[in-house]
Amino acid sequence: MTQLNLFKAPPDSQPVAILEQLLLDHARWITATQLHELVPAWNERQIRALAEASGNIISGQRGYKHIKHATPEEMHHACSWLESQAVKMLTRAQRIRRVAHATVAGVEPRKWGGDHPAEASDQAPSVPSAPSAVE
Repeated sequence: MTQLNLFKAPPDSQPVAILEQLLLDHARWITATQLHELVPAWNERQIRALAEASGNIISGQRGYKHIKHATPEEMHHACSWLESQAVKMLTRAQRIRRVAHATVAGVEPRKWGGDHPAEASDQAPSVPSAPSAVE
């Protein structure tokens, strides 16, 4: 099965550079709606993909911001949020894999949590904590 990467952008693509420049020029948080107004060809999904492709853009509840204009606290918060999401996604993948293995083996999958104590392999993977200040 092949998955289409309709919204994947390489880090060195022109749209990524344009988004980075827009955020550099505005020097503040900008929402996806505001970015869409500036570049009508981009929808929210495309903006999110461009930001993900860049190593210079942080995102959060307030929108998108170039890292050069972010405070150490904003950078820390963005990194912590991404790490938290990564743990949630890995935990979900472990649950799905456990059910898939049980289904293929023809047995009832063990429940996650609840009545059964979690085994070491059931624990959410650990993610190193981010430094409290940007160096």
